[in-house]
Amino acid sequence: LSKLQTGTVNSHVARDGWCSVSASAPGKVILHGEHAVVYGALAVAGAISQRCRITARWRPADSLDSGSYSRSHAGPIVLNFPALAMRACLDSAELETAFPVAKASIGKPAEAAGDEPPFSDAELANIGAMAKRVADAQQFEEQRQRELCRLALAAFIAVYAWLKPPLLGNVAFLVTGKLPIGGGLGSSAAYAAALAAICEALAGREQLDLSRLEAAAFAAETLVHGRPSGVDNACSVRGGFIAYRRPGPPTPLLPEADSLLRASGVSLPTVYVADTGQARSTASLVAGVRQLADSANLGASIRRIIDAIDSVSESARRLLVAMATGTASSTDEADYLALVRLNQRLLDCLGVSHPLLDGICQVAEAHGAAAKLTGAGGGGCALIFIPGACQQQALLNSLAPACASLQPVQLGEPGVRLEDPQETSAEDEELWSKDD
Repeated sequence: LSKLQTGTVNSHVARDGWCSVSASAPGKVILHGEHAVVYGALAVAGAISQRCRITARWRPADSLDSGSYSRSHAGPIVLNFPALAMRACLDSAELETAFPVAKASIGKPAEAAGDEPPFSDAELANIGAMAKRVADAQQFEEQRQRELCRLALAAFIAVYAWLKPPLLGNVAFLVTGKLPIGGGLGSSAAYAAALAAICEALAGREQLDLSRLEAAAFAAETLVHGRPSGVDNACSVRGGFIAYRRPGPPTPLLPEADSLLRASGVSLPTVYVADTGQARSTASLVAGVRQLADSANLGASIRRIIDAIDSVSESARRLLVAMATGTASSTDEADYLALVRLNQRLLDCLGVSHPLLDGICQVAEAHGAAAKLTGAGGGGCALIFIPGACQQQALLNSLAPACASLQPVQLGEPGVRLEDPQETSAEDEELWSKDD
């Protein structure tokens, strides 16, 4: 862990009349096992180089002499989320009244989908009502934009309720980064993980406890996705590569696999993420697969598809480790690409692909590469695995017309960390100046 992640660097910095603290967390890609993971199949995922960054600012008048945030101030909490065109205000006193005790200190932390729900029905209703009221005040014309705003607010409240930081009155939060929202790259988990790190820093806990952050991010994910697998929050908090099978906790792909894969990544296929630009609802897609799996007539067949995805994930895990550690055979890369294609066909059988995703996969295969959806499907993003023998530029040129965006990703990146608040981009400074 870096000095910033372990908290040995003071994150509270007075600058231009403000004190601030920043944190970032990576998005993720599910390499194998999406949807099937909910039913006990293996999932293999990796943290990516695209990150969500959140900075909190407050005036020195609201601080202790050390510059850290004081518990004594109530007032509005401003959440500025430019990617959603959102600038919303929450009432810190209302949050204090609704959640007087940190949920993290009550009972068993919910760190995986098999644990007890992190919030009671009454708490969920309360969080939902608060988030909806504030989101509706934004007066968005588009339903999707209003819904994304509501989910962002609900996740914020969930993290607050779980960790119970000091009163956050008169604190402004700015959310930036390079993660597309709603594309299957774990943007909501990255947002929740970065927010949790900031809440811990504001409470004076800069020695970040990753288990606490993971539980807080999972709690927020239940507000966004309903019944998350635990993969997204594990990747955003811990980074690297993980293998996950319910009900056990996510674990590294193998001891120190994340550093091995980063160090020897040249032996792995080049990976691009193609964003279709097609919006979709993760919760609806997960519910659709659940309906098929529970069907009296289709359930047994769906379970066999899930078992086949599990087998693909197990084989892919072995090949990834072999390629990363230099023990792969001459045919392993080709075998891995074949598994990627098979994984996509099985996901299509579950009804979670989309014509735009199918088109991307067909173009990739025609050029000797392999592609599959990542995340919930139904649109969102596809992963493209490009072997060394492929004419990469020709492939990218052919893919570009079918993609809203197409960008390379580094896999196995570090997890959540506190950042140096002074390392602020000119773009972020411009956003802050508008907010002042």
